[in-house]
Amino acid sequence: MKKIYIHMVFIALLFTELSCANKEGQLLWLNESERVVFQNFQMLFISSIPEIKDVRLYTTAKPFYLNYTLQHDTLTISKPEAEGIIEGPAVLTINTEDQTHYFEFYLTNNKQFAQLIDYRSPKTVNPDSILEHQQIIHRIDEFRNIQNLNDGKLFFEQMLGVTEKVGAYYATENKPISCYYLQAGSAEEIPISVKKSTNGSAINIGPLKDKIGNPVSDGTNVNIQYTANQIRFKRSSVVLDGEVRFTLPPEIRISDVTAEIAGLESIEVL
Repeated sequence: MKKIYIHMVFIALLFTELSCANKEGQLLWLNESERVVFQNFQMLFISSIPEIKDVRLYTTAKPFYLNYTLQHDTLTISKPEAEGIIEGPAVLTINTEDQTHYFEFYLTNNKQFAQLIDYRSPKTVNPDSILEHQQIIHRIDEFRNIQNLNDGKLFFEQMLGVTEKVGAYYATENKPISCYYLQAGSAEEIPISVKKSTNGSAINIGPLKDKIGNPVSDGTNVNIQYTANQIRFKRSSVVLDGEVRFTLPPEIRISDVTAEIAGLESIEVL
């Protein structure tokens, strides 16, 4: 019984000591809030801490050392030197030599102007593979926070068909991030015409167009075969403005012409 009494006294003394220690380092957050607006940041505490080592604010992007004043048991903590912040959970720590006090809250900005971003993917559309691309719309403010759209969602997404001619296009005028490029696809067919005259044989391969009517890209290689004077000849040319043109001298009597582009063959022309 005596041992139990001694233990009870010891626990009571320990509890009293801890209570006194807590009172010596006590902090009461006067303007406590679950959400704190960064631009209005000022925290007020009733403090019984005799000496503070430093005050720090930990945000989702970076930590800050904060300025503070302690007068007549009132601790005032000032806003960091920044215009805005990436929003998210934050932790304030008030540190002494042997103790750290933690205060958690959610840090936001004042409502800022948010820019509407219209992003397109893929950036380069080729009719050979796809004739649509993905549109993603979102709002982002000057501090790089994504804001809700009018329907409360963060993103709007849809697939858009592409029927334009070859060129660079802006989903949003003068916004490079919204730019996409439609390039020409492969030739759908290879028309060939031959015009013979006293000046020779003028051979025209084209117009060469893709499936949506765009001229095949300049520099596309065309393999050509023709028979002249009973000899089979081969040559290569490149497309310019959707066509390949060349003339054979009159002494070369051409009898047939064929062309091939990336595995696509023309009908033989006699």
